[in-house]
Amino acid sequence: HAQIRYRARRFWVTDLRSTNGTFVNGDPVQEQQLRSGDIISLGGLELRFEEV
Repeated sequence: HAQIRYRARRFWVTDLRSTNGTFVNGDPVQEQQLRSGDIISLGGLELRFEEV
């Protein structure tokens, strides 16, 4: 599991102790600020983050 939150005028992804981990652009993360174009991978899914 992972959570995406908006805080301090930025978006963040936080891994919630998931079994397989959470990755941003291929790197494992516990918490990471997101930028447009980032690829979030978790549980066999890939999500592209775009800020509009």
